Amino acid sequence: MELGIGKGYLTKKFAENNTKKVERFNKYLKIIKEALEVYNIKVTAGEIFNSGYQGFTFYVKGIKCLIIEQDGKTGLEDHSIGYVEVMVKESRNIIIKHRDRRFGDTRLNEEELKWVEENVVDEVIKLLVINGVKI
Repeated sequence: MELGIGKGYLTKKFAENNTKKVERFNKYLKIIKEALEVYNIKVTAGEIFNSGYQGFTFYVKGIKCLIIEQDGKTGLEDHSIGYVEVMVKESRNIIIKHRDRRFGDTRLNEEELKWVEENVVDEVIKLLVINGVKI
C-alpha cells in the first residue's frame, strides 16, 4: 500500500524533491498498518500533503488520521525546531521534538527518526482509543 500524492503544485513539488521523506512516510504507514492488522483493524492509505505542514493522511475505521513531520527553520532572531506530530480527529500529540538547541540546527536527526518508527504505533493507538475506537 503506497500513499497517493495530494493535489496542488506545492505537494507535487514536495514529493518530487523529498524522496527520502516520502519513503519514510510510506514506512510509517506500513508500520502502523501491520501493527493494527493484529487487532483486525484495517488501515487505508491516504495522501501525502504539503500545506505549510508536511505529512500524510490515513484512515482507521473511517477516521481520518494525520502524521506531520515538520522540519524546523531558522529565522533572523530565532528558530523553530523540527517535530513529528500525530493527529486523530481533534486530538493531537507531538511525539518527538528535535533535542539539539544550537542555533541553526533544527532538523530531526537519524536517532530521533528511528525513535519515531519505534513509537508511532503507540501514539496512534492512544489517540484512536481517546476518540472512541475499540482496539
